[in-house]
Amino acid sequence: TESKTEDTKTLTTNGATLELKDVYETPKGNLKFSKEKAADSEDIPEASFTVKVTLSTSGDFEVVDSNATATTTKSFTAGTPVEFTIAIGQSFEIRDIPEGTTYTVEEVDPGENYTVKTVYSDDTDKKIMDGDNDTVTITNSYTSIKTDVTISKKETGSGDEIAGATLTLTSEDGN
Repeated sequence: TESKTEDTKTLTTNGATLELKDVYETPKGNLKFSKEKAADSEDIPEASFTVKVTLSTSGDFEVVDSNATATTTKSFTAGTPVEFTIAIGQSFEIRDIPEGTTYTVEEVDPGENYTVKTVYSDDTDKKIMDGDNDTVTITNSYTSIKTDVTISKKETGSGDEIAGATLTLTSEDGN
């Protein structure tokens, strides 16, 4: 991504040379996206989810992972999604995105029983401007499938239910 342009002019007068340099640096901003669990959600059994980020600009950008101690660099091609693996409570920040870049952030289908809500704050037109720190919050709500199970003990042969029979259910770990 071109971040600087220079234009050099040379002026010579009375044997003296003066070089003028005009330097322009492209304004930049940042995009941070995070994953949260909805307050009314059951515990979420999945350890991680996939989020795709698409930028309208190509380039290598510094990425800060809230769960890591070091930054990494990710390559983006304009219009092509880049995948991130993210957990509840985690965030990523893509830094120094050129002004005018548009973006989308979307979670890949998290599976059955999930409701996904994506909130673009700070910038509803999804465009990076100079000095922006745009944020996107992806919130999941999970509802487990509830199933009624009827258990009875029946006599072999006749198939009649045994009145007064007691059963003990245990989990795989013996509890």
